[in-house]
Amino acid sequence: KLDKNDGSEQFSVVIDNGGTDAFEHLVKTPNGIICVGYVHAQDPSNTFYTEGEGFITFLDNEGRKLNGVNINPYLSQAYRIYEFQKWFYISGLTKNADDFGLLKMDSVGTIQWSRNYGGAAQDHCFGMDIANDGSIFLTGHTQSGKENWDTYTTKIDTAGTLIWEARAGSPRGFKPAYIHDE
Repeated sequence: KLDKNDGSEQFSVVIDNGGTDAFEHLVKTPNGIICVGYVHAQDPSNTFYTEGEGFITFLDNEGRKLNGVNINPYLSQAYRIYEFQKWFYISGLTKNADDFGLLKMDSVGTIQWSRNYGGAAQDHCFGMDIANDGSIFLTGHTQSGKENWDTYTTKIDTAGTLIWEARAGSPRGFKPAYIHDE
């Protein structure tokens, strides 16, 4: 933990959740810190998608581990966590990186609901934001309905209902073949 004013170290800890693991994101709460990421990565040299098991780690305010919750039935890699009105929303990748995944949980890790979003092909969720009204935006890329990866963004309400989804572009520089009639 660093001081935001001068960058000085407040504390430094190493957390071992067992196996090859990592934190992807965290949120500060009145009772400590909630971190999301993965454990048991099958590909330890990759952070894009490790084929691991989604995991939540609860720390106290000094970074000491209090508890851990395996969320692999819902997410194989958790990427983001945000708080809205005392609920925590966690996004990431479902098993085999098939869909966007979103969880709603309370402050002790009890899952209220889990939803998946996407199409018939792979959909990779790497970003999340929550608007002031609680609207949840998930973003990443998709192969559903496309020849190559396109960006994929969704807007979801706090009950997990999909409001809209949009696909556009080609983030990896795919150049489609042009057919010219002669």
